[in-house]
Amino acid sequence: MFAKIKLTLFSLFLLLPVALFSRHIVGGQITYKCLGNNNYEITLKVYRDCASGGAEFDDPAIVRIFDVNNNLIRVLEIDLASSINIPPITNDPCLTPPNTVCVEEGTYISNAVNLPTIPGGYKIVYERCCRNNSIVNLSNPGDQGATYLATIPGSNIVCNNSPIFTNFPPIVICSNSDFVFNHSAIDVDGDQLVYEFFRPYQGLDANCPVIGAAAGFTPCLDPNFAPSPPLQPVAYSGVFNANNPMTGNPGFAINAATGIITGRATQVGQYVVGIAVQEYRNGVLIGTNFRDFQFNVINCSPSITPDFINVLNPLNVPQNACNGLEINLGNRSQASPNAEYLWNFGVANILSDTSRIFSPIYTFPDTGTYNVCLFVNKGRSCEASICKNLLIYNNFNITLSGQESQCLQNNSFDFQATSTQQNTNFQWTISDGTPSTASSAVVNNVVFNSLGNHNVQVVSRFLQCVKTNNTTVNIVPNPSADFSNTNNPNNDPTMYCEGLTVRFLNQSTNANLYYWNFGVTNILNDTSILKDPVYTFPQEGSFNVCLTANNQNLCNDQICKTITVYNPLIVGIVPVLDQCENTNRFNFTATSSQTLNTNFNWVFPNAIPGISNGLTVNNVVFNDDGIYTVRVNAQFMQCTAEDDLEVKVYPNLDTIISILPHIGCEDYTVNFLDFESITSPLLTYIWNFGDGSTSTERTPTYTFYNNGVFNVNVAMISGFCEDTVRAVNIVTVLEKPTALLDISPMEASIFKPEINFKDQSFSNITFCELRTGDGNILNYCNYSNYLYPDTGNYSIVQYSLIWRGIIMKMSTTHCHLP
Repeated sequence: MFAKIKLTLFSLFLLLPVALFSRHIVGGQITYKCLGNNNYEITLKVYRDCASGGAEFDDPAIVRIFDVNNNLIRVLEIDLASSINIPPITNDPCLTPPNTVCVEEGTYISNAVNLPTIPGGYKIVYERCCRNNSIVNLSNPGDQGATYLATIPGSNIVCNNSPIFTNFPPIVICSNSDFVFNHSAIDVDGDQLVYEFFRPYQGLDANCPVIGAAAGFTPCLDPNFAPSPPLQPVAYSGVFNANNPMTGNPGFAINAATGIITGRATQVGQYVVGIAVQEYRNGVLIGTNFRDFQFNVINCSPSITPDFINVLNPLNVPQNACNGLEINLGNRSQASPNAEYLWNFGVANILSDTSRIFSPIYTFPDTGTYNVCLFVNKGRSCEASICKNLLIYNNFNITLSGQESQCLQNNSFDFQATSTQQNTNFQWTISDGTPSTASSAVVNNVVFNSLGNHNVQVVSRFLQCVKTNNTTVNIVPNPSADFSNTNNPNNDPTMYCEGLTVRFLNQSTNANLYYWNFGVTNILNDTSILKDPVYTFPQEGSFNVCLTANNQNLCNDQICKTITVYNPLIVGIVPVLDQCENTNRFNFTATSSQTLNTNFNWVFPNAIPGISNGLTVNNVVFNDDGIYTVRVNAQFMQCTAEDDLEVKVYPNLDTIISILPHIGCEDYTVNFLDFESITSPLLTYIWNFGDGSTSTERTPTYTFYNNGVFNVNVAMISGFCEDTVRAVNIVTVLEKPTALLDISPMEASIFKPEINFKDQSFSNITFCELRTGDGNILNYCNYSNYLYPDTGNYSIVQYSLIWRGIIMKMSTTHCHLP
């Protein structure tokens, strides 16, 4: 028993609506290559209809390997390596296949698979769903699916390689046309190959299109438990069988020795064909390889329309014929891809003026008119031809030269047309130019009257040939140069003293190239091509700075300005020490970056003198204490600068001020006031509160927590002057009294309502007041036999006083007089 592969045909029926997962697999085969040491590389090729949806390639494909007894040995998951479209080709040069047919080939190549030699060898199997439902030679083809098979010999054969088919079957067969196809294979082992038709195998169906989870399908069969061989062959319909797979007259046959398939299809439709190639070594069959494919038989009619052009002169216009003796002929015929072509270039008295190239290039021997003919399928039943008279002249070219751009002002152009042929006539048309036309090869002194691009055209005529050449000139505006000194944009003399480094601002218009010369004598590097340069002059003085502004290297404009630079005028005042009011006498000295020819003007506020001049001013006396700003203004040439200095004059202090005493009880807070008669921002304060605490505030607030008498004093210091003002304070802090009253009895009868009060306050109480709760106030707190007028509850309050700090204690009793 041997396994087979399917060869399927399909036609325009592929465009009919079909169910998803079905009617789209159109063929496949399995081959293998021995890598040595019982390792094999397995290749699976699957073919599908790519002109419609469904039946996507599995990725990965599940390939199973069985032994001779159909026991499962291995399950391979092989990734999709590539997929390509295979165009429809017929084997008849007279026929053109339809462009609506398309087959896609998916290729899977495994890694090395180790298969030790075993008796009977191995079967390599791949199963899939589904075939096209429109197949003619199968019964219910959409439900039969496809299985592809290859066999590896048993232990008597070591490291065999399967045969490889050399040609891909034609997708389209034209009905009522002789069919010849070489389906031979190559075997690298040199085995004898024998060919025959075989009955392809069925595969999976639409309910379970793949084994395992491939191409996004939900698994419906576990590869380890799916049905195993023997495989079920396809069920043919009608009179069809393995050796009569297609309707034909004569019928289709395969040569066992050569693999050539012949026949003449007589019925349109899709047919599944299986081809098996058997390997014989030393006369013994060692293995079989299979191909299963779908052929598509359609009605074809010859459709040949020969046509060609001269590529350089496609319309064969005499005016455009001067392209030289070498002609590029473009074949525009409509014919089958297998069509044959024969050219005759019409050269008299020679036989070598022919070519079978699709689009040849031919060099004619001379100028003139030649009758060029193209024959398609010459000598066949579908022969067609076309002849055209081609005009051939020597090459005629025009070279146009001249300037491309100038500035508007004083523009003048020269143009020249150079021809490869003598006796050429020229006609110029110059847009917006003067002159606007000319008829000579050279046109000089052309002036354009406006900005922008202008077209210059020359039409050249030689015999019947005409060449038109165009060039464009650009008229650009003239530049206008200008600049300013950013340190002194208005060249103001009072601003000269900004230093020797100057930043220049380019204010030119209609320019893009610049050249600066900074006017320094005896050197060559005082230049720049920057748009806005910064330059440091070597010394003070006036320099003639020139800027040349250029527009596209076509024209320029220049401007020169005198720039005067001095080192910066910097003035300062030498700091002086602070002085006291009664002895102040200051000497001031100015510093300046320019001392020669510099004038200094001083201002001294509230002082004698109030103003002065000169580098040094001595014996300046300020009239009062305070902080004063002394200012000096310096003038050098036409440059000015000034500086300020802060001077402090401290007040004189020589008195002692006494302040009224403060008296209070413990936790006594005192707000100490400043001295309104002595104020100066230059005074500093040092308070000593007599208990070890100090403060530098002008009007501090301080709390005394302990009793006692404290000598509080404050020193006001006038800077570094010796004089101080001292203010003396006496703060007396008294001990807090504690009010306490003894009452007995706490409850009495109305019949004997006498209550005794006894003062038991702590500390040196100087005054005690008692409020009995019945409206009476007693100026003493010791009282015996006090009579209440009526029954009730009474609240008694005691007040105890020490000096001026009043400490109150409220004693409340509820006397009940029944």
